[in-house]
Amino acid sequence: MKEYEIFIPCNYQDGSPVEEEKFLCLRERLVDQFGEFSEHPQDHDRPWKYADVTFRNGVIVFCVRAKNSREARTFLRQLKKDVTEQWRQKNVLIIETESAPEGGLAGERI
Repeated sequence: MKEYEIFIPCNYQDGSPVEEEKFLCLRERLVDQFGEFSEHPQDHDRPWKYADVTFRNGVIVFCVRAKNSREARTFLRQLKKDVTEQWRQKNVLIIETESAPEGGLAGERI
């Protein structure tokens, strides 16, 4: 099973806020594809960079899990393209990691 973290900027490149309707549509797409997701808002008072993506202001990190990584990657490539174009972003960061089996715990016990 794979887990995906999708970093979605809360603002356009010019600093104006992304409309809530776009987030509602995104949430619906994630539920339709994955059945569920979690979201984690993160506010930042200065730009920060991860890999080759620079973020300004806040982001919402959407987390989803998928058994079929090929299907998930196809969906996420299209989602990334759509968000990049429709939300006027330079890039969207999506991170794929191994996930614990359903019902299991990831990581080590301490």
